[in-house]
Amino acid sequence: MGERSIVEIADALDGGVDVHDISWIAGTVYRARTTEQCVDPVTLPTWEAMRADKTEYARSFGIQRRNLNPYLSHPLVEEYDHGACVIQNPPTKPLTTPELDAVYELPYVNDVGGPTADFMQPTCPKQAKAGACVDRRCLAPEPCPNLRVMGKPSNDVYERFVHEFEKASRECGKEQYVVPYLMSSHPGSTMEGTVKLAEFCRDLGYNPEQVSDFYPTPSTVSTRIYYTGLDPRTMKHVYCPTNPHEKAMQRALIQYRVPKNYDLVVEALHRAHREDLIGYGPKCLVRPERPRQRTGGGRAGGGGHRSRRKR
Repeated sequence: MGERSIVEIADALDGGVDVHDISWIAGTVYRARTTEQCVDPVTLPTWEAMRADKTEYARSFGIQRRNLNPYLSHPLVEEYDHGACVIQNPPTKPLTTPELDAVYELPYVNDVGGPTADFMQPTCPKQAKAGACVDRRCLAPEPCPNLRVMGKPSNDVYERFVHEFEKASRECGKEQYVVPYLMSSHPGSTMEGTVKLAEFCRDLGYNPEQVSDFYPTPSTVSTRIYYTGLDPRTMKHVYCPTNPHEKAMQRALIQYRVPKNYDLVVEALHRAHREDLIGYGPKCLVRPERPRQRTGGGRAGGGGHRSRRKR
């Protein structure tokens, strides 16, 4: 959010500072021919280096990501051949609660931007004083013990949530359903892992009508991994399903009950060496023979589910 930076820029201009001399404001980027004004700058790979080597691109993104903490970040410098450089100042400090309330009381602010933009407070007391941790994440591989606001749970936590949700729905006399958000072909998603997801859906008794296929979006870690094949946080190789046929198989596995997906599901199970899931047993995903095509206009499966688990 750039509210603080905008005010500081306006104050500088109002005070008579030339726009070309405004270079100290956090959360802004400017062009310069020297870095003498910077305190402990970090130099990024050049555009030419990144264009020639994807590894350099991943390294640059990793450096930028490690400098998102407004309390610990360094100025970032990207040099160019003609003697100029682009300098990115450290991020601006987050607004205080009163400042944020004042912003959203303004008449032209009418939307937060979506569910993922609703995290308007620090996730733990440490983050309020020192910013987010540079070398770790709040949620993975396990939720941080200091975490108190948000979290993406493991399967068992999800199942407990569904149980409590169903209980609350029954108590208030409403028929409500949980609709999980499922994605296929995300960087790091192997065929073996997707089979496990299909088994998880099977055990829940859930037949998803919609599955999102991963596609690259700007400025995300996942997109950098997809493009470079490297995790910019660790610089280690990450498997990325990019072949259209493999992506189709992963998606079909999650929707294994859809008759038109039969051939793709069988092929995927063979590729994952999970022929045990082809048969007539209660745990099998598909039968050995192709299902008959429907002639009527019925729908296959439901959008939501009530979890069917052993109790």
